[in-house]
Amino acid sequence: MNQKNKRLVRCGLLKLKIAQQGAAIINVGYITHVGENVAAVHVDMTSKYCEVGCTGSQCDGEKKGVPLLLVDANERSIKLKKGKEKDSTEIHFPQFSGWDIWAANAARYSIYICFVRHEAPTRPTAVRSADGLHGPNVNRI
Repeated sequence: MNQKNKRLVRCGLLKLKIAQQGAAIINVGYITHVGENVAAVHVDMTSKYCEVGCTGSQCDGEKKGVPLLLVDANERSIKLKKGKEKDSTEIHFPQFSGWDIWAANAARYSIYICFVRHEAPTRPTAVRSADGLHGPNVNRI
């Protein structure tokens, strides 16, 4: 890989699986950027004002885990699946098997997710000092 190709690149549709349909209605997902060890994803929803319940992974024997995300409704949420208002929607991301969800944020109609690869090379960590964080990788991915 040459220096020009080390930048994050734009991609296309995200393969996702709705393992359990709850209140939140999911439309489609897009991989917005992907690098060697990090990826940014945008999931579009019909439902509005939902929240990320929790993240995790589904393990299948010896295989590495498939990341999953639970999306919950709250008292502000609208455009929900009728009869499922109290249930979580469980989304699996088989395209990112072996990756972790590092961060997830729900906005009005969207969920933004950052994936990191399990085998990411180790790098020096930041050191906490009296005046804040310092280190070679602070504020950089």
